[in-house]
Amino acid sequence: MSTLLDIALRYAQKGWNVLPVSKQAKKPLHKEWTKKASCDPEEVKRFFTGHDGNIGILCGEKSNLIVIDVDLPDGPDSLLALEKELGPLPETLSQTTGSGGKQLFFRYPKGCLIPNSIKNLGYGIDVRSNGGQVVVPPSIHPNGYSYHWNNDNPLVELPEAWVARLVSKQKKVDNKDGNVTPYESVFETSELSPYIVAALKKGMSTIAEATEGARNDILYKTVASLAGFISSGNLEEDLLHNETEKAFRKCHPEGVDMQEFENTFASAVLAGKACPREIPEMPMGFQNKKDGLYFIAKAGTETDAPVETRLGAPLKIRGRIRDADNKNWGLFLEWCDPDGNTHREVLPNAMMVSSDSSAWRALLAEKGYMFEPGKKQAELLARCLSKAQPKKRFLGVYRTGWHEQSFVLPNETITSMQTKAEEPVLFETPTQSPYCQSGTLESWKLGVAANVAGNSRLILALCAAFAGPLLEILGQETGGFNFVGLSSTGKTTALLVAASVWGKGTVSGGYVQTWRGTDNGIEAQAVLHTDTLLCLDELSQASPKTVYETVYMLGNSRGKSRATRTGSARAVKTWRVMLLSTGEQSLSDKLKEEGRNMKAGQAVRLLDIPADAEADMGLFENIHNHETAAEFAERLKNETAKNYGFAGPAFVKYILSLKEELSSNASELMKRASKEYSSETQDGQVSRAINRFALCKIAGLLARQAGLLPLSQDDIEEGIGRCFEEWLDERGSEGSYEESQVVERLRILIERDGSTRFEPLDKRIPHTPCKNRAGFRGIRNGKSCFFIFPSVFEKEVCLGIPRKRAAKILFEEGILLTDALGRYQVRLSLDIDGLGRLWLYAVSLE
Repeated sequence: MSTLLDIALRYAQKGWNVLPVSKQAKKPLHKEWTKKASCDPEEVKRFFTGHDGNIGILCGEKSNLIVIDVDLPDGPDSLLALEKELGPLPETLSQTTGSGGKQLFFRYPKGCLIPNSIKNLGYGIDVRSNGGQVVVPPSIHPNGYSYHWNNDNPLVELPEAWVARLVSKQKKVDNKDGNVTPYESVFETSELSPYIVAALKKGMSTIAEATEGARNDILYKTVASLAGFISSGNLEEDLLHNETEKAFRKCHPEGVDMQEFENTFASAVLAGKACPREIPEMPMGFQNKKDGLYFIAKAGTETDAPVETRLGAPLKIRGRIRDADNKNWGLFLEWCDPDGNTHREVLPNAMMVSSDSSAWRALLAEKGYMFEPGKKQAELLARCLSKAQPKKRFLGVYRTGWHEQSFVLPNETITSMQTKAEEPVLFETPTQSPYCQSGTLESWKLGVAANVAGNSRLILALCAAFAGPLLEILGQETGGFNFVGLSSTGKTTALLVAASVWGKGTVSGGYVQTWRGTDNGIEAQAVLHTDTLLCLDELSQASPKTVYETVYMLGNSRGKSRATRTGSARAVKTWRVMLLSTGEQSLSDKLKEEGRNMKAGQAVRLLDIPADAEADMGLFENIHNHETAAEFAERLKNETAKNYGFAGPAFVKYILSLKEELSSNASELMKRASKEYSSETQDGQVSRAINRFALCKIAGLLARQAGLLPLSQDDIEEGIGRCFEEWLDERGSEGSYEESQVVERLRILIERDGSTRFEPLDKRIPHTPCKNRAGFRGIRNGKSCFFIFPSVFEKEVCLGIPRKRAAKILFEEGILLTDALGRYQVRLSLDIDGLGRLWLYAVSLE
């Protein structure tokens, strides 16, 4: 495998002057990088020996290289328009950047002076030339995505029409006569905020009009002030550089020392980025300061100081929000509570129009916003919010998980850099979000994930935690697993390990919920855990009715229909959930407490996994050098309570770039992953269960591939495979659940009531009179048989399955005996109690 040094040397062999760039960044490591960039092998070795960051290439005449940089989202459209005007660009070497843009590499036009420029060709198209650089593979973009070459084509010449356009676009300085081409800006026609445009125009004018002796000082102060907008995401550094350079040239008719300019600009940007500046979204007179939100009233006279009234803690208005139907408008707010925790909340317009502000004030106060007391302060704050006109728009959604190319969590939206869609955020965020973080990802991998190795149940639980984000992508249904076993076997520990992928691995105040809490809040829990993981502990704590309705509703993936205040139908909430549960009883046994029978759909939605791994250590098979299983469980509980919440979001970021590929290959991926579990005789219900195990295997292998799961491929496949085999053993067959239950109900009927509800046909056998008689017992074809009344057979054995189908199932199992003509009922040869010769079902368990 090639090292970074090997790759840099290969670039240098092409005559490209390479330079080391900071890790996962675009900034060169050396201040005078335009001079220090080199293609000399010894210099390159000195640069890159021990360097673990990115690689940059100096553009321009020195490297015989000019690059057309096509940025998203507007660059491709601008490029298409330019090719129609100037002619198509020839095939040449190109790369895709980490942000999804495309860079086209050409030989530098001889005899031309073409400096670095931004958007001179068109919006979204930059030119990397003299004084510029490009970052190249295998570098990593600041957003975490990799640069990669699209082809290995040789460099070609830029067409003459393109060269002529580039040359004509440059602003030239006549150093001899001191004449300067008037300074012109390109940002006035851009999509920048008007506030940024105004700040740039003022700043550039200040630089352009600077006089000798003050130029560098003004340059530094102006750039440092504007650079605060870079770190807040409101301004591109390249744009600021381009505009500042042109303004600086204007105030230097005697010629520009570009190295001096670059040094001052770099220092100013570094200082400015350390102090982010946001675009003010507050109405006139309102201002956020470090210690709070203020209303600043003009003084009565020019000599008086303004009157400042503090309204509360700093309050950021991030934008306006509404749903996909352009309804339910509101303000999207952000603030910090007294402990420094950030809160994001939607304040509905409908709540603000009320003359009574107590409702929305309570909403903010509940999450730690600290108001300044007083009627005047309350009225001013209400005025501030009602007058706010933020330009940014957010799309309000009611559930977590995938929304197009974005993945929504209560306090974070993970999105593709390539999407132009409005950022989706939750309309309602919980008072205490289950999604939180502590420790580091590395400490979680070392303390939690590494200790899962060799433990099949823990591996299944952890892989299920990563499977949630794949439900939609791979087209899978809501469902999960229920770890069944006695108390103190480690069932809850498995839930804590899985929960730590997304939040705090505890039950009290953590990510894990209890079955008892699902009575009224299952819909809220489902939408809050869509595409992540829902953990419910202790099935025995809930009533059979609650369990029945919960499993049914979760499996149905949609909530109840409700009406609005006007009587119209409210949108039904939907979800996709991966569920992990624990209990001392199986789902079927729990429902039987109230005489309920489990339906096939419920059985396949929540698969019972025996918690006991049969290694004399409860749920565990490998306790990793601990003295006892209890000590190992305690270690895991401690680790999940202090290191958590990083792996899930990191996994989403990893698969975001693979989403389209995974989705298009979903069928083949699922087929390959389920192959080792499948057979030709399996029922459709078993196939659905197999898909869930296969989904978890795919999730585990992808998490391993992403560097999040320090387990071997064999660990993952063998762990999940063992759980599947034990689930299938407990189930009893590969047939449908209904079929297995017909056999099971018949066995229970005979084993429980064989001697009390079945009267012997041989009257010579002494017996007590039968109560609630179910049939008779006797001999048929040399076998001990039970002859069952059709009504009892239908009510107690079939339970909703057609009698003919149930009889066929029993016949195929070798349990039901037919008559000479193959009919499923046989006719007794005796007249029973004056009832005549009855037609009954004859079964034998011999």
